[in-house]
Amino acid sequence: MDIVRTLIILLGLTFVRASSSSIGSKFESSLSCSKFHFEEKVLEKLVRLEIKMDAWEKSINSKFDEMNNIKKQTETFVKSGQEARLQDQTRFNKSYQEIVEHFKTQADNETDIYGDQINALLESLSSKIDVFTEAEKKWESDKQSMQFSFDKQQRRFNSSYAQIVENFNVNFNKKLQDLISNIQPVVLTGCSVGSTASAGSLKFPDIKTSIGVSDLSSFKSTGQFTCQVPGYYYITVTTMSLSNNPRIEIMRNYTAIHWQYMTGNAHNYWTPGAAAMALELKSNDNVWIKLVSLNNIYRSCLTIFKIN
Repeated sequence: MDIVRTLIILLGLTFVRASSSSIGSKFESSLSCSKFHFEEKVLEKLVRLEIKMDAWEKSINSKFDEMNNIKKQTETFVKSGQEARLQDQTRFNKSYQEIVEHFKTQADNETDIYGDQINALLESLSSKIDVFTEAEKKWESDKQSMQFSFDKQQRRFNSSYAQIVENFNVNFNKKLQDLISNIQPVVLTGCSVGSTASAGSLKFPDIKTSIGVSDLSSFKSTGQFTCQVPGYYYITVTTMSLSNNPRIEIMRNYTAIHWQYMTGNAHNYWTPGAAAMALELKSNDNVWIKLVSLNNIYRSCLTIFKIN
């Protein structure tokens, strides 16, 4: 159990180090403190999980102790029954020998006079044999019942133990994944190029920052950010336009979560505008900025980062 637990912890640390090492070299110096803090949080959570594993181990050892006590009690009962059986057999043999000797003596001396007594002795002997036979049958029945009960308890314990181990492994893996997901940073900033944008999804192919985003090529071509780590995200978009009040919509999948008129016409000067919001995203949710109509858009930027 200790070896398995150690392997799980080492694998968790290896996975965390592999995840943290994927941060781009451009931002590695600025994020070094965050990476150490990230590893410290993982170690803290793994220590708590190790404490829970110790509690599970103590519970399982307690169950094994209970089974060993039951086994010892059963062995003691069987041994005492065997000793009692041997004592009864010894007493029976001695009694039988005494009866036979007494019978022979009485038969030799007074066969006719004590005929009735001999018959009574024979009947008593037969009765004792019957009693002994019944006791032996009862002992065998009790022994089989004890063995059946013991086997049943053993099967129940084995099934319970296997279920406990399976549930623990499932819960441990889920908690480990949740732990890594909760502390894994996700940051993305991209900007548009050119000065004219068509209606539809606004594109941001000029990537300024990317941490924890694996599919940048799809984002560059479609302008859609696909959530891979569930949680709450902060989304902000800035634009500059020559158009009169261009309208944008912040979309989650195919639903407009927020819309806003960005700027007014400032005598053919580029005028800025911005929109921001916090949004809960689940796995495979898409976030994108919808431009309602054709506009002159210059140096628009979209920033998305995970806040928990």
